[in-house]
Formats: sequence, C-alpha cells, structure tokens
Amino acid sequence: MRVAVEHVARLRALVMANTWYWPLDAWQAKTFSYVMSSAPLQTQILRHNFYVEKVMPAGVKYALADEVLQQYREALPTPKSRIGVAELPRQLMEGTPWLGELEDDVRDTLGNVPLLLLWGIDDIAFPRHFMERFREDFNLVTTHRLDAKHYVQEDAPAEIAEAIEDFLSPSEP
Repeated sequence: MRVAVEHVARLRALVMANTWYWPLDAWQAKTFSYVMSSAPLQTQILRHNFYVEKVMPAGVKYALADEVLQQYREALPTPKSRIGVAELPRQLMEGTPWLGELEDDVRDTLGNVPLLLLWGIDDIAFPRHFMERFREDFNLVTTHRLDAKHYVQEDAPAEIAEAIEDFLSPSEP
C-alpha cells in the first residue's frame, strides 16, 4: 500500500486479498502478535519452520498437497532465511505508528482507485469487518468472497485468477 500511495499516478487498479493497512486493534491480531513473538515460538519459527509446518496448514480450508508444502519449505530452508517470517508477528504491533500514517495516506490518496477485494470468508486472522474497512475507505470496490481461509491463493487459485482477469478486462461498450 505504501508503494501504491507513493505511485498512485501509475495505478490502473488495485487487487487486495485478506490484508490490512491500518493499526491493528482486533484481539486476534494482538494475541497472534504477542504469542508468536514469544521466545518459545520464535525458536519454533526459526529452527523448525513453524510457519510452513503449522501456520500455513491451519490457514487453508483445503489441505495443501505435499509438493506445495515442499515448495514453501524450500523457500525458507534455514533459520537465517526465516528471520523475516519471525519478525512479522512483532511488527504487527510495533508498526502501529507507521500503519497509522499509512492509513491516513490511503484514505487521502487511494480512495478513487478501483479496488478488487478478494476475501476468504473463513479467515480467522482477518475477520469480515476488515473487509468492510476497505469498503469504507475505497469508493470503487468490487468484492469477491471466496470459500477460503487466510491463504486464499492456495484455497481458490483458479477463482482468484478469473476474478482478476474479469476485473482488469476492459468493459464492453
């Protein structure tokens, strides 16, 4: 979103899925941040690839194939390669000032950019009221609800591709 704000003149549209751009106040996010930032879970993330082995499988509605999980494992093969993943939970809360600025900038700059909002309706990390927040701040929203959890790209890849294609296709006169 920061890049979109800074380069709004280059945008034709935005496509977003199960995300956010404001300071998090939902109990789910605060709890996730606190627990996942704890020393025991940081160790699990770094040493045992906890995100790939436990978080990702819990974040999909339909089980990931072994070969798909293997691709994620290969993307994060060492503790050093997992440092960013380990830092993410802490930044959910520590990034609050930055997210506050971003929220203001999004409202001021991107409100008239067409937005395709793809949303996994069974995502416990980003509840439906997060989707409504987008709908409040953007004037031109097309919402596409997916039978999915958090990792929508894994639960509904074909449906997502079709929705993006339809959204970005020039409309017929």
